[in-house]
Order: sequence, then C-alpha cells, then structure tokens
Amino acid sequence: MFYETEIKVLDKDLVEVKTLYGDMQPYDKVMNFEDDIELEIRYRVFCGGGVSLSTDNYFLIEGTMYKVMDVKKWSDHYEVLIYECKA
Repeated sequence: MFYETEIKVLDKDLVEVKTLYGDMQPYDKVMNFEDDIELEIRYRVFCGGGVSLSTDNYFLIEGTMYKVMDVKKWSDHYEVLIYECKA
C-alpha cells in the first residue's frame, strides 16, 4: 500500500483532530439502512493502525468532505469505507 494521500481527520463537530496519510482506492459497495435508504460507497482508504478512528469521524481529502461509514481494524492497518458528502 502507498500512503500518499493526505487526510485531515475531523471529529463530529467538524474540528480537525489530526492529519494522516493513507491509500485511497476506488470501491463499489451499497450500504442499506432503515426506510429503504441506500448509500453508494465509492472509495475506501487504507491507513496505519497507530491512530484511533470511528464512524463519528469525517475525512477531508483534497478539499472534499467524506463521512466515515465503516472502520475495519486489521492487525497493522485500518480499512475505512467513506461516503462523499454533497456540498
């Protein structure tokens, strides 16, 4: 993996809490919620495991805001599914 993408991690109040580097990749998944709500997940990010991430976080990547939808912790890294927020 190539951790070349700068990611500003924001908390639920959209306050920047840290900057990290990750590997952003195209991804294709639909997440389903109650009331027939579907969100198309188009990207996932791989980043080092030395940080704390949750679904309360947002990512700011190259001026675009993403909501963290799922965080999978592996032995040495995270796999994070993100949803692009609409302006």
